[in-house]
Amino acid sequence: MPCDSIQLNSLEVGKMDPKLLRLALEAKGAIGIYQGAGLVRFTLEGQTVTIQNGRMIVPLGAEHLGDLVKQAYSRQVTIYAARKNGWTAREVRPNVFQITK
Repeated sequence: MPCDSIQLNSLEVGKMDPKLLRLALEAKGAIGIYQGAGLVRFTLEGQTVTIQNGRMIVPLGAEHLGDLVKQAYSRQVTIYAARKNGWTAREVRPNVFQITK
């Protein structure tokens, strides 16, 4: 393989709500967030990530970014669902929420 080639890995992420995805990316410190017409592109931890047609494409060696994004998105979904139902979500430990009415 030539030394100037780039290998990409892709992860299935399904359909994500654009507003919740943006909140998740901002919470993780992503910069240069672009969203439009089925395409999301951003930079996280110095790596450019693309989400297109439900697939997240990350550079080889940065597969952990997929997990970070999915975890941050799940966090936003939990908070949103609690608020929508008039409940409060309080994080008691990392990624563990207490939901109260």
